[in-house]
Amino acid sequence: MRLRNIFYTVIPTFVGGGSGGGEEMQRLEMGGKSIATASIQAVIDALSKAGFFEQVPSSQELEKFGRLLGVVTSAEGTITVTDLYNCVNKAVASNNIEGKILLRVSKFFTGIFALFMGFIAVFLLASPVDSLGHVYMSMGVLVGSAVGPAALTILMERANGKAVAAGAIGGFVLGILGWTLRALDEFDEVDYGTMMADWPWVVGNLCAILGGGLIALTGSLIAPDNEFRWAMLNDRIPLVDDVEPPKDDKETDDKMNQQVKIAIAASVVLTIVLLVLWPLPLHAGGGVFSEAGFSVWVVLQFLWAIIGGAVIIILPGYEIVRSFMGKDKPVGYCDATMVKFAELEDPGSPYSPVERAKPPAQAASAQAAPAEATDQTPRETAEL
Repeated sequence: MRLRNIFYTVIPTFVGGGSGGGEEMQRLEMGGKSIATASIQAVIDALSKAGFFEQVPSSQELEKFGRLLGVVTSAEGTITVTDLYNCVNKAVASNNIEGKILLRVSKFFTGIFALFMGFIAVFLLASPVDSLGHVYMSMGVLVGSAVGPAALTILMERANGKAVAAGAIGGFVLGILGWTLRALDEFDEVDYGTMMADWPWVVGNLCAILGGGLIALTGSLIAPDNEFRWAMLNDRIPLVDDVEPPKDDKETDDKMNQQVKIAIAASVVLTIVLLVLWPLPLHAGGGVFSEAGFSVWVVLQFLWAIIGGAVIIILPGYEIVRSFMGKDKPVGYCDATMVKFAELEDPGSPYSPVERAKPPAQAASAQAAPAEATDQTPRETAEL
């Protein structure tokens, strides 16, 4: 984040600032602007003076930077601000230590989590709770209030953050009230046995889930967040060393939109199956199952468990095997070796972006060679 702030503090000098609306909106507007490749050396000099480079970039990093520029430079000899930032940051990412720190912290808390889960397992085993079914049903009351607000943050761009937080807390309070009051109304007392009955569970779960969602939705409709945009997530979500990970060659906008449609259709179908087609016929039938009916029910349960288990176990293994075999090789900025023109293949050429990206001391020695307009060099575009 520090390098990003430095970059977007320097770059307005060359492309101009945004039209207003806050720091994030200005960064989003500047990201789509273009800068001429002839100005890149001046940008690098300004970044160096601002402390962007913690260490002097190595020759390998400078060469990598030049090749990355070759990939994203347009035929008109310009490059977008976002692409320039990604090129500079990715080329010198080895200067940062965020990745190493994150790995150490991740290992530490993985061990803490393992110890905590072991403690929870021993605690539940020694507790007076009759079964894990009681734990699962109670969790619906205790954490179900966050389901609606969490879903709203994904589905509603103008969701109000304070309303979402109020929905999670208010839904929890409503869930506890519904749980205990239903037990009191049905059994005239509130204790472990009465709260673990069916109807108190159902009322508590419904109050938590529906109450939390209703509070968050009502608050968001009354006072929507008109400043947030989905595009801001790319700017707000921190990345390791602030470097975007490589993308799969199939990870296009059209592909992602298609996946969204598939997810929506699957959600609707599963909702109808699990809430209508599956339980309602059983409820309408009533009474005790016949031997044949009970056999069908058992077979369906076994099929559901076997198919679900197979999908959960086999598909991740299949994806891992494909990755090891190199069939899902990601492509990104580092695939700039696809660029094939003489100027980039010769790091000493005055046309090479490597020379433009060198610090002033190195660039001065390269000025002895004659240079011509950069827009005369042929370029090949590569899809990022």
